[in-house]
Amino acid sequence: MAAVNPPNWLQTELHPSDRDRQLIKSLVRPGVLPGTGLTVTEKSGTPNMSVDVSEGRLFILGTENTYQGVYHGEAQGVTNVVIAAADPTNPRRDLIVARIRDSVYSGATNTFSIERVAGTPAGSPADPALPSGSVWVLARVAVAAAATSITNANITSFRAGGTGYTGQHGYAAALGGVVVCTSLTKPTTGLYEGLMAYETDTDRVIVYNGSAWVGQTVGASATVSTSQSTASGAFVDLATVGPAVSIFTGSKAVVWVHVRCDNGSGGGWCLMSAAATDIGFGYQSPSGGNFHKGAAMIEFTGLTPGVNTFTAKYSAGVGTATFADRRIAAMPTL
Repeated sequence: MAAVNPPNWLQTELHPSDRDRQLIKSLVRPGVLPGTGLTVTEKSGTPNMSVDVSEGRLFILGTENTYQGVYHGEAQGVTNVVIAAADPTNPRRDLIVARIRDSVYSGATNTFSIERVAGTPAGSPADPALPSGSVWVLARVAVAAAATSITNANITSFRAGGTGYTGQHGYAAALGGVVVCTSLTKPTTGLYEGLMAYETDTDRVIVYNGSAWVGQTVGASATVSTSQSTASGAFVDLATVGPAVSIFTGSKAVVWVHVRCDNGSGGGWCLMSAAATDIGFGYQSPSGGNFHKGAAMIEFTGLTPGVNTFTAKYSAGVGTATFADRRIAAMPTL
């Protein structure tokens, strides 16, 4: 069948529920709504062998049929989920999941639930297989051998996406909007050119260009008000921690450096460095006078994709150099 008829909401026509779920799929990327909803924590009050799941809402993709669409689930109030007794010898991993059961596709139940999926005790335990139905993993609970309570330290949240779980790619978002995720849980399905994502652990915005995630991060400026001096000819770090720049594609970065210094009557040089190697000429102050100001742009090549950290160094030509102000900032070229 190609065109689906009748279209939604024509008068005097019957419309199956999967049409509405397909409409939701056309508008929303599945996931927990942004915020604190459906957070898994230790039992309120005195921790025991159970966890609390806060109230909240989410959208879950149906996975048992190509045209099943997206379901909406809601928990009103806190849900307490009991964790079975620990094994006396080996640890295990349990999962806390939100689950939709639809009897049209399997079983005889039509429910939304928040429940535990039991793992198997082992010396090196693994996550259990997910149950049938449409499931979103909320958290992993590490149950230590002989444990008598579960605390927050034993809980790993997957509300914003879980590595290895198909379709879990950040919080719910309107299609065409920005997906909030982590660097490990950015979307791997439903990709399209122009899709934007914000990574909460790196504070960067990235864009899918049709074949890969690309983007740029402006390195943090380093501004220090305390003066710093160095003898003639000796190098001194302008910033103990340079800006960290994430290179997504290519291997170039452009670095800006601004220096305000008093070096008596001599000139000076400012060098940028990546790792331990001085690889760029940045700035030479004029001879004579005090409080010279200067700025330079340096392009680095041959950088490894990932996070590269840059530092600035200054060498006085004559006398000493006292730095009244120094700043460095950087950004990758795409």
